[in-house]
Amino acid sequence: MKSKIGILLLVLAALIAMGTGAAHLSCIYFGPQCYAAQMAPAIIVESAVNGTYLAPIGTMFASGIFIVLGLYALAGAGFSGKVLDKLPLVNYAMYTHHT
Repeated sequence: MKSKIGILLLVLAALIAMGTGAAHLSCIYFGPQCYAAQMAPAIIVESAVNGTYLAPIGTMFASGIFIVLGLYALAGAGFSGKVLDKLPLVNYAMYTHHT
């Protein structure tokens, strides 16, 4: 019973992390209002207004972190596949998570 709850919570964490990554990526499409709504720092909002590369590159970096964390959560929940089997340092990530 405990393992099923743990798997459910890891899947939920993965969905939340990947949803957060998708929400961050949507700011690239929706523009400065989206950055402001998600409480981005003023320099990021200014970058989106001015059309510089700081906002989209920072957004892709942050989104990538969230998506990778979601993939690790799915790997910890026992899902496997071509992408999840090739994640580096999965065992160390699980040890770190479980301590």
